[in-house]
Amino acid sequence: MKEAKERFRKIQEFLDGIPAHDMHVQPYFYAVNNCDHQDAGIKELKDAIWKTTKAQPYWEEEQPLRYVLLERKLKEISKSKKCLSLERVFEFGHLYGLESLEVILSFLKFCCDLGELVFFNESDIRNIVILDPQWLIDAFASLITVEKYHKVSKPDVKGYWKMLDDRGELDERLIDSVWEQDAELKENKEILLRICQRFDLLVELPKGQDDQQKKKYLVPCVLKSHPNPESYLKIPECPQEGYLKLQRIPPLYLMFDGGFCPPGLFHRLVVCCYRKWSSHDQNPYCDYACFKVDRSTHTILELSNKGDGIFQLIVGSLKTGFNDLESDNAFQVLTYIKQELDRLISAYSPYLKYSIGFGFPKGLNKLTETLKTEMLESDDACPPGCPVVIETAPYRKWLRNNENKVFPSTRIDVYPPDDLVCDLSRRIGVEWEEVAAYLGVERPQIDHFKLNFPSDALGQIRNMLFQWREGMGASSKEERRDKLKEALRRARRNDLADNLPPDQNKDKCVSCIVRKW
Repeated sequence: MKEAKERFRKIQEFLDGIPAHDMHVQPYFYAVNNCDHQDAGIKELKDAIWKTTKAQPYWEEEQPLRYVLLERKLKEISKSKKCLSLERVFEFGHLYGLESLEVILSFLKFCCDLGELVFFNESDIRNIVILDPQWLIDAFASLITVEKYHKVSKPDVKGYWKMLDDRGELDERLIDSVWEQDAELKENKEILLRICQRFDLLVELPKGQDDQQKKKYLVPCVLKSHPNPESYLKIPECPQEGYLKLQRIPPLYLMFDGGFCPPGLFHRLVVCCYRKWSSHDQNPYCDYACFKVDRSTHTILELSNKGDGIFQLIVGSLKTGFNDLESDNAFQVLTYIKQELDRLISAYSPYLKYSIGFGFPKGLNKLTETLKTEMLESDDACPPGCPVVIETAPYRKWLRNNENKVFPSTRIDVYPPDDLVCDLSRRIGVEWEEVAAYLGVERPQIDHFKLNFPSDALGQIRNMLFQWREGMGASSKEERRDKLKEALRRARRNDLADNLPPDQNKDKCVSCIVRKW
């Protein structure tokens, strides 16, 4: 025990020097002798696990006996078969009295939350139920993490392994070769790859002229580090001269509390960016990615992982003579990045927190509400600890949309107003996905709302409407109202379309309606 205490002391001393310790590491240590089943340390650890388990909100919730019987049946089947179709699970459920699809879906969600199986109630992947989650993990690992498969692969696919190692490109022919010995993997290849994309691990690449019908996927987590971190835009992180003279938008930083961020989060964020924008850099890296966000102005986004829990975003145009301060690209980029990052954190690291920051002569500063207000309302500002006054116009391009078209003294209409959004959220009902599609909300965004608010239908609809409203930019009240009315009519909700009230928020000024983070 004395030796254990000494080891614990050294571990504690090491952790005390790491800011993220208190946020991500539980404070108690347990000395366990795994050779003695009666060891007091084992009992103490078990008691702590039970205490944590019982503190969970779902503990002691009653579940139907039919759930237990079906769960046992599926566990028995999993010994010989790793996945089933949803239809087959429904047939087994019928044997135990679960007679409706709604009840089966509720059962599957319950088991999925417990980690007993993998199932997503989403249109393109809902037809498969993974009975053994470890089988799915091993299938993914055989492609993107485990090198032992390189040595036993066929000679004709060694070039595809090299492509994966060098460029992070996973060729469909390599997948076929690695999975050919497993009949279930071969049979369900397409849907399993969609699930892999659902986990934000890879993204399908556009087909080249020589690729025929074979698909390729980018896997950011296997990429190598950038050998030369110099960027395309070459915007200084903190110049002494004014940004207005450079006509450049300063870099923005995402700063994670405690200086800690799981490595996989950046890779997943890169996958999300590939879904929205085309790649500008022909050589992707694990800590750097570059995207073309506006072809008309040749504006690019440079996204990099600086380490110590800091991501850097740089937005600017490569077009000679173009003034970046006349564009709204930075605001639109940050809106999308925050939306995807919040979704990823909610799904994979719910206790992770981050702030937005800028680089000033004294180093990085988090954007507090006070500093944000000063930047939005004044032409210059002096951030805490900064020895110089900075011009705020370039920084505001990250924080406000259409600034070059709307001035602080201008009165504008916001439609639909918040109270109408809330009212529509309660009344639209099951047709909300149709309404969203007719409003122009893309399918991945709809799925993200369902993922972020799995048991809150009102939250899904409300956030969809708020995002659509924000995306309408400088559109007039009439344009917004006509767009909403048309979407409701096309979704067969004439009762709502015919009774849309006029805007009641005409007297709100710009400074009152800028949304908080």
